[in-house]
Formats: sequence, structure tokens, C-alpha cells
Amino acid sequence: MGFRPYVPCPQVVDAYDKLSEGGTLVSVGHMTGEGEHFPFGMLFGDQGRHDRSIVTFFLLACPGLAPDLTWLAGQVATGRLDPQISWRGGWDKAAEAVEALLGRRLHGKAVLDIG
Repeated sequence: MGFRPYVPCPQVVDAYDKLSEGGTLVSVGHMTGEGEHFPFGMLFGDQGRHDRSIVTFFLLACPGLAPDLTWLAGQVATGRLDPQISWRGGWDKAAEAVEALLGRRLHGKAVLDIG
């Protein structure tokens, strides 16, 4: 299973190409305004690529997520789940985070602290 939150569209295509048989790519958000282009053959199910899928997710269409998000936060808090944060800073450094993300210098997530 794969999970790529808030992924620019060309990276959705790259991520899908890396899925193995039975893998699922969860696409959350759409930030670049660029369209997706799946080259001929990428959606074939041969060569160990059978039964791959892309699932879309829109947070505002899913009421009642509080128990799931509480569980997820608990997993992160205890260290059982690593959110792979590679940059963290205040809102005054938001431009630095955006620049690093757009320049593909971060291998993980950027988190802006509030307060």
C-alpha cells in the first residue's frame, strides 16, 4: 500500500508507477494545478503490476473522523508511527519551507508550528 498526501500531479504518476501488485495509492489534495499524464502501458496489469489502484480522498466529505484522528495522533505520540517530518518551523519561515519543497530538497514533510 502506498500513501502520498498532498502530492503534485506529476508525482502521482511516478508514485503509481512504483506500486507493486495489489498496491493502493491514496491521493489527497491537488496543489500544482498541473494535470496527470499516464503514459501508454503504465495502467497495464502485467509484469507484477496486477490489481493496483488509485483512491481519492477529500477530508471535508468524511464526517466523524475524530476517533480515527485521535488514534492516529496516539500512534505518532508513542513513536509507533513516524510521520517522516524533515523540516519544522514557525509561520515566519513558511517561505523557506515552500522553497525547500518546490526545490525538492526535503525528503519528508514540512510542518509549520502555530503559536
